[in-house]
Amino acid sequence: MSIVRQFSSGVAWMAAGNWIEQAINFGVFVLLARILGAEAFGLLAMAAAFVLLSEFLVRDSLSDFLISYENPTPAHYNATFWMLVALGGLLSAGLWLGAGPIAMFYDQPQVAGLVIGLSPTVLMIALTAVPVAILRRELRFRALSLRAILGVSIGGIVATYMALSGYGVWALVGQRL
Repeated sequence: MSIVRQFSSGVAWMAAGNWIEQAINFGVFVLLARILGAEAFGLLAMAAAFVLLSEFLVRDSLSDFLISYENPTPAHYNATFWMLVALGGLLSAGLWLGAGPIAMFYDQPQVAGLVIGLSPTVLMIALTAVPVAILRRELRFRALSLRAILGVSIGGIVATYMALSGYGVWALVGQRL
């Protein structure tokens, strides 16, 4: 397949994947908002502000080097992987340790547990950043789109089950994990 055709196919997959992913996210959001109410989303937003920043620092950093570098070697992939794992581990530990002060800042004790519960997502993103970069470098957008759709679908099912089972705001943590 030519690079132009491969790229065009990739763009089509990414567009379709994004639309489907957003449609699923919208449906799950509406359902969970109805079941859980506004307070759960407010508590999650307080915790997520810090967690999402940490995720961003891991997701949009070193792995971009692998996509843009002309000829990365296995040593480049290995070094990038371990640097991201170290960064993700440090940020996850920082969230764990900072959970108490974050909760005190908001004057919401529940937020500490939510920050701790969400902190593994940073390390999870660090562990997948290099494989995702490889897929992006190889223009394998179909695999990336299907991965995203499957992830939001499973997360939505888990969150809905947890919400209906009375887990409250923890359903939103289950969704993210």
